Amino acid sequence: MLDKLMLLTPDWYEESYIALENQFSLINRNPKYMRLTTTLFLLSNFNPVRGLFPGRVIGIAPGINTAYHFCRVLDDITDGVLELPRGYASFNELKTALQKALQENEYPNDTLGILLRGTIRDMKEYYSVDLRNDILHFLDAMEEEHERRMHKTISSQDELLQVYQNSFRVPQDIAFISLDARVRSTDIPELAELQGRIYALRDLDEELPKGAIFIPKEALPKEISSNELLRKYQTLPEVAHWKEQEMQKGRLLIGRLKQKKLDWRSRIIVNFTIKGLEKFVLS
Repeated sequence: MLDKLMLLTPDWYEESYIALENQFSLINRNPKYMRLTTTLFLLSNFNPVRGLFPGRVIGIAPGINTAYHFCRVLDDITDGVLELPRGYASFNELKTALQKALQENEYPNDTLGILLRGTIRDMKEYYSVDLRNDILHFLDAMEEEHERRMHKTISSQDELLQVYQNSFRVPQDIAFISLDARVRSTDIPELAELQGRIYALRDLDEELPKGAIFIPKEALPKEISSNELLRKYQTLPEVAHWKEQEMQKGRLLIGRLKQKKLDWRSRIIVNFTIKGLEKFVLS
């Protein structure tokens, strides 16, 4: 019945409904998502004047909420937190379907397809930005992370730094575009490095057992296998030392980001992004 009613609603309503469903799911999974998802919802949808009229309510950053939930759902599938959507036998099959949707402008009638449709349309309509090539790069980055997890790959530090840049670049740029900031992710690579390093540290006990290894090979005993690392990481002195080093590097990166000369909109985004990370590295 709900599916039939959705066919009668505007596209933006369907996208907003799915984003809201995912927001509730994220908060139920972990309350840490409350601050971020609520802020993005308000930025996309809150307008006390426009809200008095029928139709879509446009906030000060329309589309940022839908775009975030597209990236979040895809990343959760990549990390093994969510299962592949029904109808897809592999991550590559899902990626191929989304690539085809971007090329033909015909989107699958599922959570990712609907959220992707709204992301592409809103970025074009409200910001005159064609995000299709960026999303294609993001799909490549997510496939790389998925393959790393499935094969339990141990990468070098340089390889991991590139993974961080590839994975966080597009979500960061969506935020900068949506709030009319002057900078882009390539202007402040320290932000992606900080996110990659600290999320890997913070989520170690959740992600490592699933095969997602973000401890660089340089920090591990020579010749250690992936399976051995997964069994012993909690007792390895090398891993404990790596954790201490990452906390120190996190504090250094936060200091550098705070000293960056940024326009006020970019500064708001950077400060919002690093707030929770700073709390973690100072704990």
